[in-house]
Amino acid sequence: MATWPATLPPPLAGSYREASPQTAVRTQMEVGPAKVRRRAAVGVRQLAFSMHLTLAELNTLRTFFETTTAAGALSFDYTHPVFGTAETARFISDNPPTWGRHEDGFDYLVDVNLELLP
Repeated sequence: MATWPATLPPPLAGSYREASPQTAVRTQMEVGPAKVRRRAAVGVRQLAFSMHLTLAELNTLRTFFETTTAAGALSFDYTHPVFGTAETARFISDNPPTWGRHEDGFDYLVDVNLELLP
C-alpha cells in the first residue's frame, strides 16, 4: 500500500477539521421524540485541512493523487496529524485536492479532503 509523501508539510493548524463517523440513524416519529439507533459499530471519519506548498511539493501531491492513488480510488497509509496514529486513508472521490496561488511567500495554498477508514 502507498504511503502519504513524507516530504509534504503538516496541515496548517488553523485549517484542520475532523468529523466523527455517523454511525447512528434517526427516525422521526409521527408523535413524540425521534428514535435513534446505532446503525454500525465503526464508520468513516472525514478529515479536511490546508497546506502551504511550493511548486515542487504541489507536483509531489499531484503525482501522489493522480498516479499513486489512481485519482483517489486507492487507499494509503497516513499518520494522523494530531494523534500520530497509523491510519488507512483515501481521498474523498467527489472532493479532490484543490489549489490556488498564495500571496504570503508560499507558492500555493492547497485544500485536502480525506476519509479515514476503519
